[in-house]
Amino acid sequence: MSSTCDRIPRIGDTVLYFPDGHAELSTSPIDLDSEIPTVGCLIPCKVASIRSLESSHQLLLCPTNGNQLGSVRSFVKTLTSSDAKKGGMFTVPKSGAESVFPPLEHYSAGRSNQTIAVHDVHGERWEFTHVYRGNPQRHLLRTGWSKFVESRRLVAGDSIVFIRSPGRDRGVFVGIRRGQMDPVNCEMGRIPAETVVRTIRMALAREPFEVEWCPKAEDL
Repeated sequence: MSSTCDRIPRIGDTVLYFPDGHAELSTSPIDLDSEIPTVGCLIPCKVASIRSLESSHQLLLCPTNGNQLGSVRSFVKTLTSSDAKKGGMFTVPKSGAESVFPPLEHYSAGRSNQTIAVHDVHGERWEFTHVYRGNPQRHLLRTGWSKFVESRRLVAGDSIVFIRSPGRDRGVFVGIRRGQMDPVNCEMGRIPAETVVRTIRMALAREPFEVEWCPKAEDL
């Protein structure tokens, strides 16, 4: 689940459920390609009820019809060997860079850079240097990208999704879809796999479902 701020969502709030990010928190790998095709899927929901637990909150979410979060933008890319190389850079699709990342200054001059901050599904903050340069000119993530690749054990074939949240802050979030079911390259979370699969299926069927919201994380 993605919220546009770090407060506890309130009953009636609209939030964004991200199935691929939820799957990343599973205690074991989930083969979503065969189970449920969800890559890049974003599901707007209304918060129907909230139950406070010891260190988190249980939210009942009701999917809405259509995409009521018109300002939500996202893009998905399957990592190439160059993207996942140690010390390498991430080549950003032009349409994704222009729709999701903050606007670059001096973009028309053909050489520009900026630092962008993103949050992952675990609430961790990452900073990348976004540049537009080269021949031919390309959008690239440079400084900070290699650290992210190594920390998350990314490999060619994994998919990465960037999402710009709606609202005034327009924060950028990042999620991962594992392309390989090798447990060495898959980070283990804290939610049973069967619970994640059941929740995703209910969300895609537009049925009410429950998720856990942790105050220290900005998305689940």
